[in-house]
Amino acid sequence: MKTKKKLVYIRQLIKYKRYNEARYQLVGIDHPTADRWLNKLNKIDDSYTATTQLPIAFIIFSVVAVVGVCVVLVVGGLAINSAISIGVFLTIILLLLWSAWSRVML
Repeated sequence: MKTKKKLVYIRQLIKYKRYNEARYQLVGIDHPTADRWLNKLNKIDDSYTATTQLPIAFIIFSVVAVVGVCVVLVVGGLAINSAISIGVFLTIILLLLWSAWSRVML
């Protein structure tokens, strides 16, 4: 593939935020535009690593919250099976929220 056609293809990858694929394609190209785009992608990745800590905090908070709700329900007199069912339901909801958040942020 010629360099200009490859750069057009890579521009589409970047447009659709497929940064890892774009980076992989840019590494082998000896062209000033490719170098410039690769530098920009590396800067994007630096800012991306700062946002990856939030999902970990979200997961830890979610686990603590689900366990806490289950304990409160069992102590309050609800059967263990019902409390576990509610905990599983809450876990699924929290995972869906996290998945939606990840798509928006990434």
